[in-house]
Amino acid sequence: MTIHWRSACAFYGVFTLLTLHGPAIAGKDPRREQLGSKDFEVWSALGALLSREEKFVDAENALKKALAFKPDDPATENELVKVYKSMGRYEEAVQLSQKGIKQRPQDYWLHFDLAQSYVSLGRYAEAKEAFARAKAIDSKEPAAYIHEGYALLHAGEDTQAKESFESLIRIDTASPFGYHHLASYFFSHGQFVEAEASLKREFQALEADPKARTADIIEANANLGAVIRKQGRLDEAEAVFRNGLKKMAPDSKQRSHFLLMLAKIADSQGKRAQAEDFFKRAVAASEAPFLVRWERLEALVELGRFYLKQGRRPEAAVVVDRAGKLDEGAMIVKWDEFSSFKKLAELYRDLGDVSRSEALYVRLMAIRRTMPRHPGLSGAGKDLADLYVEQSRLPEAEDLYHQAIEIFDHWGCWEEEAVVFDSLAAAYEKGGKRQEADEAREKSKALRARPFNGRMCTDRPTRDR
Repeated sequence: MTIHWRSACAFYGVFTLLTLHGPAIAGKDPRREQLGSKDFEVWSALGALLSREEKFVDAENALKKALAFKPDDPATENELVKVYKSMGRYEEAVQLSQKGIKQRPQDYWLHFDLAQSYVSLGRYAEAKEAFARAKAIDSKEPAAYIHEGYALLHAGEDTQAKESFESLIRIDTASPFGYHHLASYFFSHGQFVEAEASLKREFQALEADPKARTADIIEANANLGAVIRKQGRLDEAEAVFRNGLKKMAPDSKQRSHFLLMLAKIADSQGKRAQAEDFFKRAVAASEAPFLVRWERLEALVELGRFYLKQGRRPEAAVVVDRAGKLDEGAMIVKWDEFSSFKKLAELYRDLGDVSRSEALYVRLMAIRRTMPRHPGLSGAGKDLADLYVEQSRLPEAEDLYHQAIEIFDHWGCWEEEAVVFDSLAAAYEKGGKRQEADEAREKSKALRARPFNGRMCTDRPTRDR
């Protein structure tokens, strides 16, 4: 999160109090009580910092306190919009953005934030208009192209999504942004050769830029390693991640992710002791105070999965309990947290906590309203459907299976789609629908008869992978 302009004195005073008093407790933040200040700058800066800590209720209160002293302050209102979005209160975010646009119609970021809120509400036509207005104000700023591209991708408008990412390259061929996000597009479609080529172009752009940030170079390193790993070149991928660890600072926020990738590579090579060491180091690195919730969750979930795969259920249960605490009080599951929370739901299920697993899956499926073609919805939907079949809730299960089939079909994940048809057939059999079961099995056979299209939609081993 970007902290907007603040006076140096006010910011330093707030930062000192934050350091002295430690983590905030929602509703009882000792920093807020001790401040007791009528100074606009202090409340505004405190609100921004609480938001960065994901203490959104206290952040909202602090920012509103600031606005009481200085109504309509642009930076504080923009920060409050971000807080509303983080809390899932998108309608309020829309209203506040629209209010700001009336006062500052040429403010790029107001139109940008409005577009993002529309996306979260599933109002794509209005989102496109807001993105277009932002691009008209500043055609060189990459943010609108990037976020519109991902919104279109998750809405199933692939051609327009790719065009949005390619526009970044046309705007500035020397910039790494376009190559980076185009690679993400290719990766999401299982086109790893094309993704690797695009990432190498990103590297070239970064290396040619004397002002390139080390963090950007390391992130590009991580993406390249992931693409190489997906293609089965494990030794090469390991070298990429080890090299990245050497380049980064000991307190780098990317350290946990690199250690996780090395753990997964070691595990896939049967190096269990080495894998466990990497997983534990990743969890330790994820405890850094500047990492956000999903980064901590990712490390814990992966260690829990590792223990469970080894049959070490008591250790897995302890780790999962730690991971579950990160979900306490969460208002919404954000798209960048989806994968980790889905794996946590799987762990709940595999450890026998079906009710907790179901509750989390239901929350995950709520993202369908804003990202109807999000690829993670297919797997989560199938898993929830499987739970419903076990509970004989067949109509609900059938609906979820059909939703998963639709998404897998959109992404060209034929083998995964065939697996869902198999599960649907079993559900039909359980419900006494023999004809529907036979039809589902025939569709599964037809999908498996297709030549492999190169799409690697999940980590589950399938032919030629």
